[in-house]
Amino acid sequence: PYTTLFRSIVGPQGLGKTSLIKRYEAHLVRTRDPRLSAKFYINFLECSDNTATGVLRFLAMRIAPSRENVRLTFESRFDPKIDSTHWFFRREKQRLGRPLELLLDYVDEVCQGEVFQQLGDCARQRLCRLVLAGRSALLDLMARANSTFKRRLEMIRLEPLEEDAATALVVEPLMDLGLSIQDTPEFLAVLFRLTGRFPHLLQYYGKKLTEVALSRNITVLSTRDLETIKGEHDTSLYFMSAITGIKDPKLRIIALLLLDSERNQITPAEVGKVAEANNIELTADRLTTICDELVIENVLICRDYSYAFANESLLEYGRRVGVRELLAGDRAKRVLYKSM
Repeated sequence: PYTTLFRSIVGPQGLGKTSLIKRYEAHLVRTRDPRLSAKFYINFLECSDNTATGVLRFLAMRIAPSRENVRLTFESRFDPKIDSTHWFFRREKQRLGRPLELLLDYVDEVCQGEVFQQLGDCARQRLCRLVLAGRSALLDLMARANSTFKRRLEMIRLEPLEEDAATALVVEPLMDLGLSIQDTPEFLAVLFRLTGRFPHLLQYYGKKLTEVALSRNITVLSTRDLETIKGEHDTSLYFMSAITGIKDPKLRIIALLLLDSERNQITPAEVGKVAEANNIELTADRLTTICDELVIENVLICRDYSYAFANESLLEYGRRVGVRELLAGDRAKRVLYKSM
């Protein structure tokens, strides 16, 4: 039943957004859901033209490739009787006999354009049902006052793996390679603290552990090997890239200031105190948005009504690298402080 017409899966890269969509597809097949006949998975990483016409043609050709659709042009007038987006989805609903089930992945580069605004209205008119997967741009789309998605997208937060799933992700591949673990409970406890049980970080350590085993010609791994990997420069760069790789310089500075404060518990109010102490003015709405954006960047994790750093490694590498040095090296810092 179409009780929920909009869903969003928002999270950092490597956390499993695409895997969740694929599992949903498999569920439709397994249960012989009638929506399967109108289901389309579309990966926007493959969309090379991000203009309105380019995005509309890309959508249309993934749904119904034809000479007519390859010549579609975007009509900017937001009128269901006129614009090409509504016209296309009305036609496809009639052809398929039901609303389209659209699973749209990697939408960040395109979701804030005009096509998606009209697409949101198409969903509202039950021409289609949307599942969107993305990162910070999708989060911003959900919050924009003039967005057709505002207060309509039901957000699915991807949490760290449960302990059993995290254990299987690490232990089973190692066992398949003929490797075992000394004092498994202690080993996993250390690994889970370092990675926060995030799948991409667990996989990073799994890959490094196999390299350690091969280079040392050993078959039994221990916490000492975890310490070796943790101490490598490449590992510190990989973990710190969650912050240093943030494209928005304003958000990056806030993340570094929070890391420098070494707070165990973070709330929007705490973010406000850190900002005020560094002469940064932020509105109350912006404080909450910053926390959510840092969850998307895999810097923070949401716990009940507060936030915490996503893993212990960030705090340790922050001390090692020197957060103040990173802040001092940001050339835009003074300008940003005045403009925030």
